[in-house]
Amino acid sequence: MANDPVKSVRGAKLPDEVKRRLADAQDAIASDRGEVERIASDGFMRLAGLREAVAALSEARRQRGLPIDAVAGDAGMTSDELAELEADPHPAPTWEQLHRLAAAIGVKLAITVSDAA
Repeated sequence: MANDPVKSVRGAKLPDEVKRRLADAQDAIASDRGEVERIASDGFMRLAGLREAVAALSEARRQRGLPIDAVAGDAGMTSDELAELEADPHPAPTWEQLHRLAAAIGVKLAITVSDAA
């Protein structure tokens, strides 16, 4: 846009209004940084929990000698879907998928709630 002050002043001194808006945006970003980091950390912990759940279910399946195709079928998945889920370093199964897998393997899925550290 020709009237956009930021694009029309490349290399020139920025108008005071643009400087003020830029400073306001930088302040907003700085004030939100802690919240963004908390949300990212919470998301990472949820993903770590899902990774652990999938790994535990996969291990239980192997320990019981259950073939992937049989478990997948009982859980309403294809064997390719289950193989991908078990191999995925960042799995994102639904709670429903986890419960169906647990039932197909013959284990109980439990969630532990504890105080935040």
